[in-house]
Amino acid sequence: MKTNAKIISTLALASLTLTMSGCGEFSYKRGASPTDFQAQKENCTSQYDTDKKIDACLAENGWLVVSADKPLIKDAAMLSSPDEQQDANESLAAKKRDPLDKLNIGSWWKMGASPNQLMMDGERCVATLGDDHQPQNNMSLVTRGFVICMKEMGWYAIAK
Repeated sequence: MKTNAKIISTLALASLTLTMSGCGEFSYKRGASPTDFQAQKENCTSQYDTDKKIDACLAENGWLVVSADKPLIKDAAMLSSPDEQQDANESLAAKKRDPLDKLNIGSWWKMGASPNQLMMDGERCVATLGDDHQPQNNMSLVTRGFVICMKEMGWYAIAK
């Protein structure tokens, strides 16, 4: 658990640094080197012609890439529910964002906070929002309203 917390902290710090500086790119894959990343990126670039497709190729091969235009931490209003992800033909911008939409979260991050703090803040959000916002699957399936409430307490949801 401490290793995952260190990785998340490192990635979040890198994301923040890159966002603040407005330049650069940070890539990560457990056990891989920068040379491995370059080789995989060259492979993906030779197969695909758009940044979006290249990024998808890298993600399919286990790489996490963060830069100013590809943040690690997404705003709750921008996270997609599983229903929205399945309906590729409907514009996400046109779809109403319901606070009860279920969202898949990979992990939670807050500088200096412990897992106990996460649980206590989660309980506070449920007490404020109501039982319909009770997290599921060890806080990996939550409502959009829950994510917004947690953000107000300083937590960031890292999307799956």
